This record gives sequence, structure tokens and C-alpha cells, in this order.
Amino acid sequence: MALTKLNNQSLTAVTSAGLPSGTVLQVVQGTPPTSNYLQTSTAFTDVPGFTASITPQSSSSKILVMVTARLDNNAGNTVNARGHIALLRGTTIIHKQFVGVYIGDSGANNRNVYDSVSLFSLDSPATTSQVTYKIQIASETTSNTTRIEGSPSSSSTYSSFTLMEIAG
Repeated sequence: MALTKLNNQSLTAVTSAGLPSGTVLQVVQGTPPTSNYLQTSTAFTDVPGFTASITPQSSSSKILVMVTARLDNNAGNTVNARGHIALLRGTTIIHKQFVGVYIGDSGANNRNVYDSVSLFSLDSPATTSQVTYKIQIASETTSNTTRIEGSPSSSSTYSSFTLMEIAG
């Protein structure tokens, strides 16, 4: 493989010179929530602080969004322990995932379902302006509680949010 010398050029100058499609141009690590966030509504609601922003170098770039999170769905004594998680670019939902299980009977026992969720989405924002991605969660019913677990300290990481710009 030939060696390419950059001669102190900016990333924009280098990318306009024609890096191959699929080259990783930049990686951004977002900040997951530092505390648990509870949601009892069936409407999707932003998880405070669970965002990441990136400014693409080219409008033809793609953004690979990778999110991991730990969700807890508590259905009390009802039959469902289910929730939803969504990934948004700005205000547009680009990926939605169902989390949890249908229990099958109702009784007096609490139903808790803990899930590790992984979301991957290859997005084409078609811009060179800053793009912000965020997470929202919703409960299946108003009797459910869906909780996304934060990362309360550097030694315990339950969630992560990574963006990678890929040359188009």
C-alpha cells in the first residue's frame, strides 16, 4: 500500500482529495445520562442528556449511529412489561425498537423485564451543518414504567452513544 503524506492539510482538504468511500472520517462519543430516567407515558419523551452531535465534513457522508442502553420495564400486576426506544435525528425518528415481553397472565406479582438494547442506524443527513441525535423512550401502557439506566459513575457504564462519519 502506498504511503500518503498529508502536508499539514485540513481534514476538509484531505477528504476533498478523494478518500475512498467507506473511510471513517471522525468518531464522536456522546454523553449518556448520569442517572436513571423513568417514563410512565405512552408518548415518546426525550431522555435528558442522552444526545450526541456531529458536523459532517461532506454532504455525501453517512453517519453510523451506535447506541447501547439498559432498559427496565415494570408492568406491576398487569400482563405486559414492554416499552419502546427511539433514535431521532433532530425531531425525525430514524429508528424505533420495541423492548420487553408479553407476560401472558395478570396477577399480583410485579413483572420486571431488564433488556440490554443495541441500536444501529446508518443515516444520510445530507448536510455539512451540525446534526444532533437523541434517544426517546415510551411505555407500552400508562400502567407500565419504562426506565433507562444511566451511568452514575465512570466505573459503571450502562449506556453509550457513538457517532461515526463515513465517507460517501
